[in-house]
Amino acid sequence: MTLQLDLPPQLEQRLLDRAGQEGQTPSGYALSLLEQNLELLPVALGAKPNEVSTAEEPLPTNGAELVAYWQRHGLIGDWAGKPGMDQPDIYCENLRRAVERRDGASE
Repeated sequence: MTLQLDLPPQLEQRLLDRAGQEGQTPSGYALSLLEQNLELLPVALGAKPNEVSTAEEPLPTNGAELVAYWQRHGLIGDWAGKPGMDQPDIYCENLRRAVERRDGASE
């Protein structure tokens, strides 16, 4: 199947950067992300880890394994270089306010 995506420029750059770090083409890296995350979806929806497996590695069976798995696959740490994360409480408060304004909620 061929899938065409229109990525925002920032997301495209992140994909190019990550693919380069992993020594993969952007399409190959995107495919590996889809494979990894689609295999985790049944577990996130309630399937037991031993009911879903991958050829490359077994799925995590506890919290510590899940964190390690996410770290290996680059899902944890993405926020480390984001501006404002040196003060996460202020960043979160600003984010909350922005969402409230967007949704039309009153403060």
